[in-house]
Amino acid sequence: MGTGNGVIRRFAVPTSPTYRGPTVFMYPHLINKIASYTSMNTEMFSATEDVAPEEYNEDIARYYEIISELQKVKHEVSDKSKRNHYLNKWVQELDNKIGLLVNHRISLEELTNICTKQKEMPESVRADQRHQLYSNLFYLLQTSPSYVATLTRAASLEEIDALLETVMFSLYGNQYEEREEHLLLAMFHLALTREIQNAQDLGTLMRNNSAMTRMMTTYTRRPPGKNYVKTFFAEQLEELATLEDSLEINSIKVLEELRHKRGEKQVRRGTQAEADADTEVQKIVQQRMKTLENHITRFLSTMYSSINRVPYGIRFLCKAIKNLVGERFPSITSDTTTIMVGGFFYLRFINPIITAPHAPSINILSKTPTINGRRALTLLAKTLQTISNLATTREAYMKSLEPFLFAKHDAIKEFIRNLCQVPDFHQQLEMEAFLALSKRQINLELRWKEISNIHQLLLTYHEKLVGEDPDKLSIILDELKARINPQDFIVNSETLIQLPLESYWPDSPENSIFSLDNAENAYKFSILLLSKIFKAVPHCLQEKDLESALMKARRSENDEVAALTEIAIKKIRPLFENEENSEEFRRKMFTDVKADIPTIEQLIEQNSEELIDLKYIYDDLISVEHSLTEKFDAYEQYLVQVRKAATPNTSLENSQSHMSSTKVHKFPFSQLYRDGVILDVSEVPEKRRNNLYFLLSVEDAGVFKIAVHYEGRDNEIASHSFGLEELLEHQYLQNPILSDLEFVNLNAKNLLLLIYRTFSMK
Repeated sequence: MGTGNGVIRRFAVPTSPTYRGPTVFMYPHLINKIASYTSMNTEMFSATEDVAPEEYNEDIARYYEIISELQKVKHEVSDKSKRNHYLNKWVQELDNKIGLLVNHRISLEELTNICTKQKEMPESVRADQRHQLYSNLFYLLQTSPSYVATLTRAASLEEIDALLETVMFSLYGNQYEEREEHLLLAMFHLALTREIQNAQDLGTLMRNNSAMTRMMTTYTRRPPGKNYVKTFFAEQLEELATLEDSLEINSIKVLEELRHKRGEKQVRRGTQAEADADTEVQKIVQQRMKTLENHITRFLSTMYSSINRVPYGIRFLCKAIKNLVGERFPSITSDTTTIMVGGFFYLRFINPIITAPHAPSINILSKTPTINGRRALTLLAKTLQTISNLATTREAYMKSLEPFLFAKHDAIKEFIRNLCQVPDFHQQLEMEAFLALSKRQINLELRWKEISNIHQLLLTYHEKLVGEDPDKLSIILDELKARINPQDFIVNSETLIQLPLESYWPDSPENSIFSLDNAENAYKFSILLLSKIFKAVPHCLQEKDLESALMKARRSENDEVAALTEIAIKKIRPLFENEENSEEFRRKMFTDVKADIPTIEQLIEQNSEELIDLKYIYDDLISVEHSLTEKFDAYEQYLVQVRKAATPNTSLENSQSHMSSTKVHKFPFSQLYRDGVILDVSEVPEKRRNNLYFLLSVEDAGVFKIAVHYEGRDNEIASHSFGLEELLEHQYLQNPILSDLEFVNLNAKNLLLLIYRTFSMK
């Protein structure tokens, strides 16, 4: 075994490889073959310095410049995504613990200590050599997806969320690195295979809240999936989300809207018969249905035209579901297959984003949805799900839409068929295994809490993972049992450690998979290998022949390219020796390699598009980070306020000395409505709402007053004082609505955040 020390640090940035182009499916029978490889360093695709700049033409120089920037952005996206994941986790944990504090189930001192520990982590701590076994363990788990696939099925629903967090964001956390993406998809395929093979019927398959469905949903939330939706649908979703006018098509609710506008007193809820008899209601419903139909058509049209931009991993999962369901239930119809695939694509991927595009984990809107906007998004999601289910509508008020929805069935079937048409890549996998000959250190960044949790789960479900016969996992677990107790890492459990991955069993570079008996397959593999090299150093293709191009690549100052070229020359040479006309064979191979590589213009275009997409993703991640940091800081300010309120002799003057010197803060209606502080002002005519403004002030320690004013009037219209404890208790209710302020309903949680942002409580 190799040796090595891990380094613990706060938000460490690992040296991570990057994702190069669309990912492909890893066949189960190749998993063992690929298990021992490590991926090439991303430096392989960096600009090469062995050729003087004047030898590059302008396009090649531009290509290297784009690739260099692309590598940098990929590292930044991966790092920022991981940062935000942990920050969001900590905010949620603090939120839950503040709830416990409100209910007197945790002490203020305990919560303060938790908050402090999360913000002040040791930056660098040398890891113990005992951790070498964890390096071996996580190397085995990462490169042998069958263990993780089995563990996801064995773990309980209470255990699955923590497991998925480690799998998705640590074990396979580099979503733009081809190797890790392949291994993750292999794990998914194995887990899906077992899930579907054990299914007794199609009724609940992939639709209940199981570990498998949680895995699938978590996967779609990664940046590639979110960026696809934002790129193609954010504009339309924001247009719907910010609607001021209602798009409600339930005629009973429309009747109630009209009665409210007419000033009629409602002593009871309207009936369907009354709604049907009201001609104005029916006219409004028909107009809104036409508007909704236009939005559905527009959304579907965008979806159809952007099919080639759907992330490969999501398309692969659709294909896997289609094939596995067909194998398990061979008598099912093509319509049933469409419904099964649609159940994943819409129910787990598209619709959750449509219904909550403003959620912190999605965050593709620039504004908070209005009440009418939320309803419009729900109606769009309902209709899309109905179309993908090839079903009739469940709600009576949507029956009139059925002819329109049925007319979309043929197009949605074709879309699902095309969605599943992605290539397999047996030879691509062979290529990746061969690239293991250029080895590089791989690091994982994990929290001690994650390491301890995975270790404990492996011990708990050991028998299900290895069966009766001991295997590699058993050997490592036995050594760990003798030397390490997973409970030892509970202290500083949130601390991050960079764990270098190393195999327990040293790999032999001589175990090359280039032992293909079939000459045709060997030739195809050689083309793929040479294409991989020359995509990294396309200037070498300017040489007159293959041998000169390889010699130039071998002299590259890029060590990875040089090493891989050296190995390729040795492995390809026997092919030349077996050919009678070696010279002609070499010319043909060089011609085929050039044909396999896109033109430099195409390479520039492809990588430029990816760079633009990644920059959008990075900007989104920055925005999310700022939002989460603001929330974290708000919770810290809350702790200060509660600490002051808990002090027996805290006076008003002493309390206010820690607050903003401005005692009264003014907010326009539009701002509070946009930020979700105001939920409803239905009793105020819409034309007059923008004349409202609100004054927020401190009345006493822990007591805040909000007053409603109307422009041009001296006196307040209404006001109410809220105690801090009252707000805290309300925010943990299922519907945290404050209705104490006359004719205005407020959201308790968003009002709290407004208070913490407004007053400096330090």
